[in-house]
Amino acid sequence: MSTPLKKPGQQPESYQPKKPEMMRVPVDTQHERIVETIPLNGAVFDVVERPETLWVGTISYAKNNRDDPNFKGCLKRFQKLCAIAPKEDLINPDWDADISFNFIKRTGNAPKGVMYGLETYSAAKQDKRYDLYTQPSGLYMRIRNDERAAALFGREKCANYMLIDYITGTAAPQNGYQLRSDIDLSVEYHSGNHDGNDKWYIYVAVEKVSEETP
Repeated sequence: MSTPLKKPGQQPESYQPKKPEMMRVPVDTQHERIVETIPLNGAVFDVVERPETLWVGTISYAKNNRDDPNFKGCLKRFQKLCAIAPKEDLINPDWDADISFNFIKRTGNAPKGVMYGLETYSAAKQDKRYDLYTQPSGLYMRIRNDERAAALFGREKCANYMLIDYITGTAAPQNGYQLRSDIDLSVEYHSGNHDGNDKWYIYVAVEKVSEETP
């Protein structure tokens, strides 16, 4: 697993609320900075700059470059560990994430992976049965999965993967961004009890299209 370097990032800054019911997410603006806000087809996308961030949880990679990882087994191991081994020094204990590796580009050049975890300040304080991952710093395009996001598809609700596809196929290329060349990474950032009232933010690693890019 990756080794942490410096103090990782903090909770993402929320969208500037346009309606009273919009949730405000706590943030240390020194750790995540909004670079650009993009209104698009009634929804709102942010491009944020995130620092290197340490995650603690469980990771599963596929055994080859074709198959999917063991989602159920990875989640079951995460839930089992959560019940017996507290995660320490968490940045945002009410927020967890599903992190996907090597799913978007579909190149077949690397095994797909998944992580269930939370952000933390410390690797040393964690139970050794947990896996650690250091999310690279850089730009990420994000959107909150809410009614405005679902309306992009003419629906009342939409799945997170649909927003990942929308970012990669529409929002990013139409606004001068592309998938990051050195990683293939998306983050489904979550708060709630899976009771229908959960909050989700979807992040995809991107980079600015250079003038030399054809």
